[in-house]
Amino acid sequence: SIAYDSLETPLGLSEEELGGSATYAGFSSAFHNHRLGGDGISMVGVVGKDFQPQHLSWFIEAGLDISGIETALGDTFRWKGSYHGNMAEAITHETHLNVFETFQPQVPEHALSPKVLFCANLHPSIQASVLDQTSPTRLTLLDSMNLWIDIAYDGLIEVMKRVDIVVL
Repeated sequence: SIAYDSLETPLGLSEEELGGSATYAGFSSAFHNHRLGGDGISMVGVVGKDFQPQHLSWFIEAGLDISGIETALGDTFRWKGSYHGNMAEAITHETHLNVFETFQPQVPEHALSPKVLFCANLHPSIQASVLDQTSPTRLTLLDSMNLWIDIAYDGLIEVMKRVDIVVL
């Protein structure tokens, strides 16, 4: 997921910040990839017409291949949540799927056989579509959250069976 997040913690509120697990995984992977001299890292996702061009520039500047990021009519995925107490669990207040509601990922040909595939936090059917299109050679991971556990439990369980590591 590539998203705009609004998050409240005991330290304050941050609204409409660049977020999403694909974003954070992409930046982290690019950092380590650069240090280790690895192969390129491709992102596949969808953003809305409201997505800030500077944020695409940040991906490019980090060394990420964004040829798999589509821009669709509508707004970018939004998540609003908070962390309290021991900060161990996010509380979701709002989720607006927006362009994710109709997203059908198309993995670019050059990214069909990655060493590592990370299926970022998306509906399990979208994660399954990416897994169907690719043949990872080393490791597969997926991220999920309470929304998908609540509304797509059976599909989530099925896609979890297809990967090596699950992040919740």
